[in-house]
Amino acid sequence: MYATNASGSWVKTTVDSYGGAGECSSIALDTSGNVHVSYADITEGLLKYATNASGAWANTDVGADSYNSLALDTSDGVHIGYFDTLNYDRMYTSSTSNTGRGT
Repeated sequence: MYATNASGSWVKTTVDSYGGAGECSSIALDTSGNVHVSYADITEGLLKYATNASGAWANTDVGADSYNSLALDTSDGVHIGYFDTLNYDRMYTSSTSNTGRGT
């Protein structure tokens, strides 16, 4: 769920209703006020990314279920650092690069 009180009252929206989605979430707003969220789906064992930048929520599988942190750069590029719990690797992915092993 995503909740905001930008209108003065709390409004909740379902981002992903599948199984165990929503664990270990991280959130950021871009320069246009769009929401970007990374989170684990413990049922499927996946790390997911979702945004409402298109006007509706869109979800993407990123990697293995994990602890994660999401940040946006000054050009609204998405960057996610995470720990791959299946392979015990530190990982990084962004909207402009491929997923790679951390150092």
